[in-house]
Amino acid sequence: GCQRFTAVVGLVEENIFAVAQDVAGRMWLAYGGVGLYVLDEGGTPLDKSDDLWMSFDESDGLIDVEVYSIAPDGAGNIWIATQSGLVKFDGYDTKRYHPDLTDSTTMGELLTYVLHEDRRGRIWIGCQQAVFRYNPEYGSFTRFPYTGLIDFDDGNQLGATTILDNNRGRIYFGVSSQIGWSGSRALFYYDEEKDTMISYDPGDSQD
Repeated sequence: GCQRFTAVVGLVEENIFAVAQDVAGRMWLAYGGVGLYVLDEGGTPLDKSDDLWMSFDESDGLIDVEVYSIAPDGAGNIWIATQSGLVKFDGYDTKRYHPDLTDSTTMGELLTYVLHEDRRGRIWIGCQQAVFRYNPEYGSFTRFPYTGLIDFDDGNQLGATTILDNNRGRIYFGVSSQIGWSGSRALFYYDEEKDTMISYDPGDSQD
């Protein structure tokens, strides 16, 4: 059955933007305003008496306590998308990724909305003007602009807020307006062979 977590058992009752489970089975909760909370159930998910709650905020290396997304990767790192930039936590230390306008291989935007690890271990980061791909082999980022692939009214505050692998390996990205406006085209995908993004056509049948 379902369990209800409240402040009595350690849950902070604020906006929860994302939940993710790491390779050790711990649950990571991304909050809007208080940072990260981690729940370690001690291997007994039905017994709350041994639950351990831990918190992470700016004093622990977070850039911002407004956390939008979390992505544990296969190497044991926790990737954290915040209002003020991207952070990687390896269990001991945090690394912040800052934009560098003189280096195209760096993380090029601050405001990050969503994270996703694909089947090849690459991290995808959805931002306002582009999607970025982190290649762990080289420690570098690749930028994929998407504004020409979608159709929203000018002036809308947009963001790539959803990422999904389908069962054939295609990676889809969904865009939404942060001020509630709708668009006629809001979905695109990554073409592995061409190494580019393509606007989704409803008549497109993969393969």
